[in-house]
Amino acid sequence: MSIRQRVFAHKCLIIGSVIFGLAFIGTGLQHFLYLEFVATLVPAYMPVPILWAGLTGASMILAGASFLLRRHEKLAALLLSVMMLGFIVLIHVPKLTAAPHEINNWIRAMQDLAILGTAMMLTSVRSLNKAGVLLYAVPLILLGAAHFVHPSLITPKVPAYLPAANILDYLIGAAMVALAVCIIAKRYAQVAALSMGILLLVFALLYSAPVLVSNIKNGAEWTTLLLAMAVAAGGFVAVARVGK
Repeated sequence: MSIRQRVFAHKCLIIGSVIFGLAFIGTGLQHFLYLEFVATLVPAYMPVPILWAGLTGASMILAGASFLLRRHEKLAALLLSVMMLGFIVLIHVPKLTAAPHEINNWIRAMQDLAILGTAMMLTSVRSLNKAGVLLYAVPLILLGAAHFVHPSLITPKVPAYLPAANILDYLIGAAMVALAVCIIAKRYAQVAALSMGILLLVFALLYSAPVLVSNIKNGAEWTTLLLAMAVAAGGFVAVARVGK
């Protein structure tokens, strides 16, 4: 990469880190706001679930602060990667095994896998950076395909004030698949990664902002927005990793 490209990639990395940090600070705070509910998501075989819920929330806030303040962010990314991997193994795998045809379980698993990939891209380990790019892009192919296979789940998330929701839904899905393939194939990868980050972030804000303006205390919508922000952040981070 040229010096100009390196500077641009570094700026995208900082933007992605900030978005990622804000998403995890918000998610961590939600763990405490809805502590009893979050405790129900802890695997039944783990003792004192409310303690694990609180520890998870605190860990998310600390990790988010590290990304936001750019202090010990590589260590935070490594520890967060371990935590996200734990979520996938301990929570998502059992859910997918018990109900393999439940599309919502697959969507959440793919989102967390993409977030795991983003955390890996934020570490200082080169091999984890490369694996993180793949773990980020591959789930987005599946999430993009969901726009075609299960439009009844995705189309309602297209803001009602936008025209031709069904067509727009398919276009977003096609764009996600195409951009993710470009990232994996390393063809116009930086442009594709940046476009992915912008697409996901703008789409999330267009959908969630009006809902939250009408009801700022809508916890479910905050969860949707924060999760979408965490996934979108990966696109900006990937700009700095796909060229290496």
